[in-house]
Amino acid sequence: MFIRLVHNELLKFHYRKLLYGFALFLIAAIGIIGLVNRFMLGWTDSTQSGAGFAHTCFSVLGLFIMVFSAALSAQTIADEFKEGTIKQLLIRPPGRSMILLSKYAAVIIVMLSLLIVTLLISAALGAILFRGHSDFSWLAVVKVYAYRIPEYLFFITLSLLTGTLVRSPVLAITLAIVTNFMGQTLTAALSKYSWSKLLIFGNLSLQSYDSDPLIRGLGTTPFTGILPSAAIILIYMALLLYTAAAVFRKTDIN
Repeated sequence: MFIRLVHNELLKFHYRKLLYGFALFLIAAIGIIGLVNRFMLGWTDSTQSGAGFAHTCFSVLGLFIMVFSAALSAQTIADEFKEGTIKQLLIRPPGRSMILLSKYAAVIIVMLSLLIVTLLISAALGAILFRGHSDFSWLAVVKVYAYRIPEYLFFITLSLLTGTLVRSPVLAITLAIVTNFMGQTLTAALSKYSWSKLLIFGNLSLQSYDSDPLIRGLGTTPFTGILPSAAIILIYMALLLYTAAAVFRKTDIN
């Protein structure tokens, strides 16, 4: 039953064509980035590799994927109310919580699919345009992608809750973006307090725990190991998802 519900949600994305439009945007953007770097900025085989190019593409497009996925998460609830299809959905045997979880799972599948498309297309184009060597390996590129998935999942979950509360995808995604930028500032301002390490935003950058300085960057870590930060992300996501399900179960359908 749950798999059928997820399949139905994916079919809704398929019929609306928005997903395909965004995928085409990603592919076009990768092509533009490759052509600009190759023929306008003068990247050559001696200065760049396919792996380095793939990492550059993700650095540029990763935020777009997160924002699109978060918007889709909020929209999947809001559109049911806007189009009046929520009543037809809720008269079916599955409970409200299962319906909400199926929408959540469908958005996660879409997000992962977009990441895979971005990685494969950028890797293929990078292998064609840039055949040199750089400090970035393919393993490092895959690790960078993997480290960002928990962060994307958190904002998808936050947008799902917001969409359930306000039923407005625009307001939900605006709140998610504002929360992303303000959260980092708030965490930095409260860093002098020992309890600030329990705030979610200081724990989202899991790549900061990697031993490779190219992956780690200049980010700081609230803990000495990655497991506490990963656990905090899971706890916050579980609380957000539980709240979204509780609100959805009690929502009056007029």
